[in-house]
Amino acid sequence: QDGAWAVVFNGEIYNFIELRRELQAQGVRFHSDSDTEVLVEGLARWGVGVLERCNGMWAILAWHRPTRTLHACRDPWGIKPLYVTGQAGWLGFASEIKALSVLGADLGGVDPVAARRFLDDAHLDLDERTMFQGVRRLAPGILYRYRDGRALSDEPYGDGTARVDLPRIVPGEAGEAAYVDAFRSAFLDAVRLRLRADVDIGTCLSGGLDSTAISCAAARFLGSGTAAGGANAERVHACRHAFTAQMREFDESRYIEPVIAQTGARWHVT
Repeated sequence: QDGAWAVVFNGEIYNFIELRRELQAQGVRFHSDSDTEVLVEGLARWGVGVLERCNGMWAILAWHRPTRTLHACRDPWGIKPLYVTGQAGWLGFASEIKALSVLGADLGGVDPVAARRFLDDAHLDLDERTMFQGVRRLAPGILYRYRDGRALSDEPYGDGTARVDLPRIVPGEAGEAAYVDAFRSAFLDAVRLRLRADVDIGTCLSGGLDSTAISCAAARFLGSGTAAGGANAERVHACRHAFTAQMREFDESRYIEPVIAQTGARWHVT
């Protein structure tokens, strides 16, 4: 609100509702329902420490006007991409390398190490190298700081763990049931948070255990039209669509059909 922070944000903060309530309790007034505004107000209240509180996926550029410092980061798991290029006195950032060419930057020739990795082993995104010598990929979970077109520092800001309260397990003292319960809590909470959306929710459903579990868990939460949360439950959109790519050589319909019957989703097959 004082103009100290501005952001360019690509992604989604799944626990923005909890962060919003925390900020409201501290007197912050919001003008939208977006997770982006929560991010900006979190920066104003906690600085870059807000990143430690966020559960989600993102590529963020955060400009701090008083110090003229640019902060750039990706989520700890590296789900969202972010690239940087630069020449004397300026830097350019984008989520796709081809967007950097619009800036008129010299992206450089082909990086021979990256090219060899791809041609020999089909490896991509192993480190900060890209196919262009003049373009660097920002590493996940690292906070980069820049000023006056120059890099100042880069340091880890998070360990990628879920920001939720889960059962604590002491290795060697817990039986199998404790690990099952801990996994169930983490899994269900992850699905619950991802049901927050402005549009109808769908799943990519194959015959595997992972997509089946996600679809059934989503249907469990959406049966009442609210995400779990007791008195603080919020309205969510119904999950009524499931999308499947069906291959002639490997048809998993016999595993998918019982899931469709149980969840009541509309099945879209291509």
